[in-house]
Amino acid sequence: MSQVEEGDGLWHAGEVRVQEKVFGAARAAELRRSYDGFVREAMPEEHQVFFEEAPWLVVGSLDPNGHPRASVVHLRDPSERQEDGKLFSTDDKQGETFSLAENAILADDPIATNLQQQEAKIGILGIQLHTRRRNRVNGTVTAQRDGRIHLRVMQSFGNCPKYIQTRRWVDASRDDTAAVKERLFQSSANADSASSPDRQGGIDEEALNLVRKADTFFIASGNHTNGVDVSHRGGPPGFVSIVDTKTLRFPDYQGNGFFNTLGNITVDPRVGLIFIDFEHGTLAQFQGEAEISFERDPTLPGSQRVVTVRISSVRVFPHALAIVAPEPPGMSPFLPSNASTAAAAHPVRVMRVMQQTPDTSTFYFASSRPVLYTPGQYGTFVVDMRGLASDEASEQEEDKIVHRCWTLSSTPPRNSAGESKFAITVKHQPNGRVSPLLHDMSVLPRLRFSLAGVDGNFSVPEPREEDASSGQCTTVFAAAGSGVTPVMSNVRRMATSGQTAVVFLSAKQAEEVIFMRELSAIASSRIHIHINLTRVADSAGVPDGAPPKLVFHAGRISSEVVALGLQGHEKVSGLFACGPAPFVDAFQSAYTTSEAPKPAEIVTESFSF
Repeated sequence: MSQVEEGDGLWHAGEVRVQEKVFGAARAAELRRSYDGFVREAMPEEHQVFFEEAPWLVVGSLDPNGHPRASVVHLRDPSERQEDGKLFSTDDKQGETFSLAENAILADDPIATNLQQQEAKIGILGIQLHTRRRNRVNGTVTAQRDGRIHLRVMQSFGNCPKYIQTRRWVDASRDDTAAVKERLFQSSANADSASSPDRQGGIDEEALNLVRKADTFFIASGNHTNGVDVSHRGGPPGFVSIVDTKTLRFPDYQGNGFFNTLGNITVDPRVGLIFIDFEHGTLAQFQGEAEISFERDPTLPGSQRVVTVRISSVRVFPHALAIVAPEPPGMSPFLPSNASTAAAAHPVRVMRVMQQTPDTSTFYFASSRPVLYTPGQYGTFVVDMRGLASDEASEQEEDKIVHRCWTLSSTPPRNSAGESKFAITVKHQPNGRVSPLLHDMSVLPRLRFSLAGVDGNFSVPEPREEDASSGQCTTVFAAAGSGVTPVMSNVRRMATSGQTAVVFLSAKQAEEVIFMRELSAIASSRIHIHINLTRVADSAGVPDGAPPKLVFHAGRISSEVVALGLQGHEKVSGLFACGPAPFVDAFQSAYTTSEAPKPAEIVTESFSF
């Protein structure tokens, strides 16, 4: 049998088929090898905490005929959302089993029947909308007792934050604002009314209105053999096209290359969709059959592929959620270009380039207008490649203007009113679309750059006078690879203000540590730096001659290294971690088991390369 027919380890035949169609067989196999260890058979501790703190979850299930359905579960009554009534609870410290509250299922949602099947498959997606952090866990139902559904973990993994719009949930029962009270009144008036039964004749106007304004929806896919996945889809408002009252189309943007959903569809085209009116708490479930076109559609900006869903049934849950997000969302910087972002962007120009490591350089820009930012924030750049020949960039015209988000690795002066110069530090990704061009000095002068905006919350607050004078409050940083860029932007500021920081960095070898010279100079009695070299087997292989407060370690960051680094630090104001998603998860786990002081806040940013 061919590899496509039999799958490849964790990846079933449909996923492999799509990966090879998009990337080619050799590149697809290389990507799958790079994801080794990313998908686990148990939830790491940081994922357990993440799910247990979630006020809502998206769940994918299969009906008795194997048709997927996407649902939202949450505890409606505020009294149920206490410590003894968790929506999600892990049943063992190893993260191999967990349970869901039965009363979190909406009235009349067929998921209740779906999960009563023997060894029922389930896919769960958790999203912190305000941080864009998301994790997934797939499992199998083992029992239902004492008001809870018990499950065994099959797969646990994280997802990157691309295309997620930021929102903040409000508990409608506790918010006093008039707008939320009105929504609560609507919700209470409809709380006891049943959802509409599945409608077979097409999409009605209420559901169509949800689709028209949606910038987010969720899709469940899979079958009884391969299990079920539920995933997030985000785009500009209206990115889901209504072909007719029985047909929807949506673009598939560039993602992590897993192709869980598209792979499932190639095996079994049946899907379940759910759209949420975040402002009023109304939900609309759809079921149908999906078809994938691997051709881009110029009418759907940013589309790499297009998915068409022919709807077979619709079910609406009016005002079903007791938590709402009434404020306008913060749109993802990764959304495809449109007229509004192009109009807001202003030209910036590369003035000089400084090499940091063999594959990483800092690019210094001059801006046509002042740029206001805080340490650790990122900029959304519009990169225009139309000045390049077709053999230097994609021949497709729509590919020649792209958006990229890069951290501003420079540090603005305190109380800045806007800077005319700033810098980014970018690692060369051999298979990337833009970074190879940045690092090609014969091509770089012909690229045109604009800055569309600055965003992000990876910024350490300015110290209070009592904290700055006492030095008793420590900020912890952790980074791997180019994740050091927002860390460095913050640490420079902290070094000049007398703040205390402990920095944990991870690199394969010393030559790959970005900002190595600057880190050596900045290490001091207030700034302690620990660098783990993962390709060094023992202490004999670490560099000599480092400053006293810059310490090298062999191997990966462990709880012992964290404990050593934080020895004598009694209070931690914040933990800031940035790097590939597996690194961020591993560091949080090492921090927790080190018994270091619990941070007052945790801020993470992760990426998939």
